[in-house]
Amino acid sequence: MAAPSEPGPAWTLVEQLASEDVRSRMAAVDQLRTLGTAAAPALQQALRHDQRPVVRRWCTHLLGVVGGRNAASAIVSATGDSVAAVRLLALQTLALGQAGGKDLGLDPVPHLVRLARQDRSKRVREAALQFLATRRADPRAAACLRAASLEAPPPPRPAAVEESAGMPARPAAVRAGA
Repeated sequence: MAAPSEPGPAWTLVEQLASEDVRSRMAAVDQLRTLGTAAAPALQQALRHDQRPVVRRWCTHLLGVVGGRNAASAIVSATGDSVAAVRLLALQTLALGQAGGKDLGLDPVPHLVRLARQDRSKRVREAALQFLATRRADPRAAACLRAASLEAPPPPRPAAVEESAGMPARPAAVRAGA
């Protein structure tokens, strides 16, 4: 991680986020929560520069808890992280629009649309679509949802569902859309 500009307790705790000892890691999480916004600068720097995915995941989570409006740019940058779990946490924080109980002060829809259309992880794309569905009154969200529904064929219905509905079972090739 990049050297801290002002060493302090938050930096030591951020380092503990990588601990293999679960108790030590969770104690660091609790103490960082207690520090609140005072921990935000260390969390933001670690999120942007730490090479360890576990640290970036925890920093994303904690910025969502304590970060406030100043955390918005770090959370947006985390949507481009190389690790899907970090991107997913950043997406959730953006979608909720709050960090530390404070409004992030940004429009999440463009970021959600970008993730729904372009993220390399199916899980992140699906989560972005789910959050966009809660904002379908927004024309940008509605357009993205329509495009996604046109691109995805309906899932095949299992034979058991058809049979329980009183429908005759179809051959597997027909169920799969062949």
